[in-house]
Amino acid sequence: MRLGAMADALKAQEDDPQYQELSFEERLGLLVDREWTARRDRKLTRLLKEARLRLPEAAPEDIDYRAAQGLDKPLLRSLFGAEWRRDGRAALVTGPTGVGKTFIACALGNAACRQGFRTRYYRVPRLLGDLELSRTDGSYASFLGRLASLDLLIQLCVENWHSTMADPTVADAILDRLVHNAYRLALKGESMRKVKPDTATNENEQQG
Repeated sequence: MRLGAMADALKAQEDDPQYQELSFEERLGLLVDREWTARRDRKLTRLLKEARLRLPEAAPEDIDYRAAQGLDKPLLRSLFGAEWRRDGRAALVTGPTGVGKTFIACALGNAACRQGFRTRYYRVPRLLGDLELSRTDGSYASFLGRLASLDLLIQLCVENWHSTMADPTVADAILDRLVHNAYRLALKGESMRKVKPDTATNENEQQG
């Protein structure tokens, strides 16, 4: 029945005399809680692995609202609650280089995974390359199916789409579909990399 966590918890109860003072219902409740927590943690680990976030350590609670420039805090907090998913709207994070777009986008992905949503981080060149490869090896339909099964697809910022796609008509069509009625988080200001030039490499990367 794949109740490994429950079995481990039962063994721990048997080895600890203090549990003998609890009623059967109380001990059973603890066992069920342990199994549920273990399954939730395994699912989160799997979802985060599948998401391939550029900054897997990015988390909602680690966002420095004092440093972020032009950040709509109420909107962002509602998006961390997966508001975009419930009403079928996209969430776009835009702004100049170095103001924290990548970190915020990955934090949104992390929050989505925590709520059980299937997420995938893609740079557009890689996505287009995988699409082209799937056309040549006969897996195009399957690849599109995997993309369609995602709840959240994190991609390159909209300003770069026209330069990335060879056909401007296709780029316009995609952008129109994404931007229309989408939530917008438009960050402003100078690069945070300039503010903290001596920070560690991974900290710099968080501000991409």
